[in-house]
Amino acid sequence: MDPNIKKHLDYILRPDERVLWQSKTHSFGIIEGKEGKRVLLHWVLSAVCILGFLALVEAYGNATASVIGLLLLLLAILIVAPVMSYRSVMTQEYFITDQRVLLVRSDGGANAIERGDVDDCRLMPTGLRGEALVIGSSLFPEGDKQLRWRTLHPKLDHYAQSDGGLTVAEGLVFFNIMDGEEAEKLLKQSA
Repeated sequence: MDPNIKKHLDYILRPDERVLWQSKTHSFGIIEGKEGKRVLLHWVLSAVCILGFLALVEAYGNATASVIGLLLLLLAILIVAPVMSYRSVMTQEYFITDQRVLLVRSDGGANAIERGDVDDCRLMPTGLRGEALVIGSSLFPEGDKQLRWRTLHPKLDHYAQSDGGLTVAEGLVFFNIMDGEEAEKLLKQSA
């Protein structure tokens, strides 16, 4: 377990709370699988659009150093954004306790759903070696679209109060886990 996550987990666990299951995102390549194809498409379209705009600016003679610099900076941001998202997904760890379902990030952020509030869960293919455990039926209509994105952007319960530094979620995705059947079984027992 990542030391930052262990430290944060020790802080957010309730005194009488026990971890029953834990996992983390299984390693995968940034452009692997169907979500990887979206990343590749994002990079190509970003480059084509920015370079096309740069060509237009140059053709009309408005290519000052500041305009070129701004466009190249925008291109760099568009290229780096998926890399940062990938790194965030790779550092997440997932926990099921006897009281809650937790998604903990190494930056100290965490999301939780009370076990009693989990209305359903479902394993979905990721197109990688592992599966995604989708927790909360409110996420089911999305199907397997954008599972990697949804693991970084849980569906929040905007009516719930924050619980000890945790953001209360309505739906979570445990992305590319190898032992999802065990977690699904554990959650369905309590539902």
